[in-house]
Amino acid sequence: MADKVTDIFLERLMKQIEESGKLPWERPFSDLYAFNYFSMREYTGINRWILPPGEYMTANQINAYNKEHGTNFRFAKGIKWYPVFFVKDIQNEISESNLPSDIQDASSKPDGYLGRDTYGNWYIKSEGKYYQCKKVRRFYQVADRTFFVDENGATLPSRVENGEVVMTHTKPNVIIDDYLSRESNIKVSHTQGEAYYCCQLDLINVPELKYFYSESRYYSTWFHEIIHSTGEDSRLCRVGVASSKRDERDKANEEANTKKYTYSMEECVAELGCALLCNESGFQAESLSDEAYKNHIAYVQSWMKYFKENKEDIIWVMSCAEKAYRFVLYGADDSDVGTAPMRKE
Repeated sequence: MADKVTDIFLERLMKQIEESGKLPWERPFSDLYAFNYFSMREYTGINRWILPPGEYMTANQINAYNKEHGTNFRFAKGIKWYPVFFVKDIQNEISESNLPSDIQDASSKPDGYLGRDTYGNWYIKSEGKYYQCKKVRRFYQVADRTFFVDENGATLPSRVENGEVVMTHTKPNVIIDDYLSRESNIKVSHTQGEAYYCCQLDLINVPELKYFYSESRYYSTWFHEIIHSTGEDSRLCRVGVASSKRDERDKANEEANTKKYTYSMEECVAELGCALLCNESGFQAESLSDEAYKNHIAYVQSWMKYFKENKEDIIWVMSCAEKAYRFVLYGADDSDVGTAPMRKE
């Protein structure tokens, strides 16, 4: 069952869509990301989809700033708060008798990992004591710097405008070339008429640029197929792609009563991962007047109804898209990769 934090996330996401008439990933790509004003670190994960570009801070951060600098920045009228979501590890001591039944002879085992239960909790032993560990979702509130004003109505200066933070883009062909160079096992073909990734062959097929209506469509197609390739067994081993997880895919199909379940979920991962790479490269999406782009957005919108009824899936899809995006850029499934302060050199 989805927890309260998941409900809050979904409520915020749906409200944003209803107010703007657009999906979060539909908004035009911007040179500005959402980052923390004081740490100058970019917000990542599912927060990418609900935080508009801006320079954010918490109430505690602005209070600490006031105390340190003798200023009096206060909340402006109509301040708009956004939740920032994160995952926290919780560890509770338990008795040996409360360990799952499939963890046998725990008393004779050395300190360390003991196993998991069916709910995803894991169990460890340390200095003769037993602990149940689990990940829980939490959130805190942030607001853009423009909503904190002093007695004269002034705001804190923009880190972007004064040059402390510089937003940079990587050319799309560089993203593709770097990824294929690092993942040298991937084979590439350019057969005309279709684009696809074949996991069994570890092959990406994208027609040549001359067969596309525009350069942006060409590169977004490349990004879509590249995201698919990150799910291969030797990379992120994602359930919608990896052959080693076929049993898990079959179980998901059986539970969903459709053979399209994991395929469609994987397509959503590829669409969102593609959007992140488009943002990274800085090129514009097709105009909304373009029929193909309208169809692309309508396809993703069709999933919103499903997500309302299956709240955990939207978290999974967005998390997978974030991991795939990071893997393409940095070659690692690491939540800390790529979040270094964006300081001007």
